[in-house]
Amino acid sequence: MFEIPFLDDRPEHAEVEVGTTPKELIYTDNKLSFYRYKPVKKNLHPIPFLIIYALINRNYILDLVPGTSFVEHLINNGIDVYIIDWGEPTDEDRFLTLDYFIDWYIHKAVKKTLEISKADKLTLFGYCMGGHLATIYNALHDEYIQNLIVLASPIDPRNSQFINIWADKERLNLEKMVRAFGNVPARFMQRIFGLIRDKMEKNYYGDINERDAVIKWASDNINIAGQAFMKYVKDIFQEYKLAKNEMQINGKAVKLNNITSNLMVITGNDDWVAPYEATTALHKKVSSNIHETVTLDGGHLSFIVMKNSKQKWNKVVEWHKEMSDKPLPQSLTQEQLSEKTKKPAKKNVKSNAEVKTTQKKNSNSKTKSTAKTGNKRSSNKNNNSNAKKKKQNTKQEQGDNTSNSSAISKTQNEKSKVTQ
Repeated sequence: MFEIPFLDDRPEHAEVEVGTTPKELIYTDNKLSFYRYKPVKKNLHPIPFLIIYALINRNYILDLVPGTSFVEHLINNGIDVYIIDWGEPTDEDRFLTLDYFIDWYIHKAVKKTLEISKADKLTLFGYCMGGHLATIYNALHDEYIQNLIVLASPIDPRNSQFINIWADKERLNLEKMVRAFGNVPARFMQRIFGLIRDKMEKNYYGDINERDAVIKWASDNINIAGQAFMKYVKDIFQEYKLAKNEMQINGKAVKLNNITSNLMVITGNDDWVAPYEATTALHKKVSSNIHETVTLDGGHLSFIVMKNSKQKWNKVVEWHKEMSDKPLPQSLTQEQLSEKTKKPAKKNVKSNAEVKTTQKKNSNSKTKSTAKTGNKRSSNKNNNSNAKKKKQNTKQEQGDNTSNSSAISKTQNEKSKVTQ
């Protein structure tokens, strides 16, 4: 099997300058660095664009070299772009969980992006493993996401023969690997990229002139936090929990049908890692009103490495701008969902049976009162007056019941909309 050498084995590629688009460091958190790319347009589009990349490679594949940079293309079109650089974990990070990456690192980046841009929602863009992370986050925090763009991410890997072979439990014993190494070694992931390239060099390296920059990226893998990688592979590729809506993050269920954001899926027609069926399966699992599929002629890197890539980049830019003006279905936080679906308190609603019982009691009370005091005209007047008041009360109760029934119907309709 062909194995891509590391940078220290191919020093000529190490000299290529990559990821040079100017950016500003916003904050650091452990090994993570969070950046905002410096705008070149005076008037920026109001919806910011946050990029979530994989934990297993460097993110400069999206900012390769000037003229062949997806990030540069976004900025030149007036889009406010932010990106997470995960850094490289050391031994102390081997116990970091996938839950922490999603519910702390990504959540913090989302909140900071919205704070800086003064926006209520953003576009979340995820590539490969980053697409999984972005999708999971969107399912948990749909209220912050206007548009979700997922590139080359096998959401339902049951349709990926390559992934099924690689992630087979008998071949890949994650517990033993993590016990032995702590963090998953970069050379382990390097072999996977060797498999991708083995018989598909053009689809892997593409037909752009900057092949040395692509080779540098392909040979620049990093270690992965052990516990995070173990949950990622188990829940997504071995037990298919994400696809089956059985995954949990910090005790919260990851339900893909909670996603109401506008959805774009970008997929290659010759991608071994993330084939068409595995990536586009996301469309059937979300509650979005608007769906878009962009098909690339090539493999896992074809979004970057083909000469016609800019046509696809233009599609993303146009879609981002157009969809950012589209109203979304009402998205609610988990707390709001729980509150919205609570049953009305019984004390506020009376059933028809309760109303009839009240009427019967009032009628019996009127008859007994009239019989007992029949010889006293003043008492009759008082009882008739009391009966009239009770009839009025009964009518008022019936009116309240009708109003409460309407309230129940309205609540049920709202609940139905949330579910959809």
